Amino acid sequence: MSDTWRLYDRDHRDFMYELMDTKVESIPLPLLGEIQLRPDIHDHIKINGEIYSVCILNLANNAAFVRRLDLSGNHDTEYKPNARCPHCGYEDIDCFEWSGDEGDRECGHCSLPFSYTREIIIEYSTEKKGPSNKPVRVEL
Repeated sequence: MSDTWRLYDRDHRDFMYELMDTKVESIPLPLLGEIQLRPDIHDHIKINGEIYSVCILNLANNAAFVRRLDLSGNHDTEYKPNARCPHCGYEDIDCFEWSGDEGDRECGHCSLPFSYTREIIIEYSTEKKGPSNKPVRVEL
């Protein structure tokens, strides 16, 4: 078995689980490049000046599917409804499951560490329950 691994852009097509059981050569995906060692999930690989993270390994075909990361750090992460990674901007919609109102996490997209603070805001809404007038008891 060859130690050459082919790298494909996971975001080029819809996320396709059927690729796991299909010969990669039979699917028209653009090849980003090849490397000579087996990558691991969340490894960062630089391709043509861009940083990619390995997100899927197809062991049967020595193929890795990667997604491009924006590690510029220019991500708005304050006071958002969901936590966002300050490194890559990934929005974790399951952050409500995190324990505690503050802590340290590892991003599920780029695997880099960050800290978070959860702020809980209580707000109220009201609505009418009946007419807006009340019978007048006394009239002058």
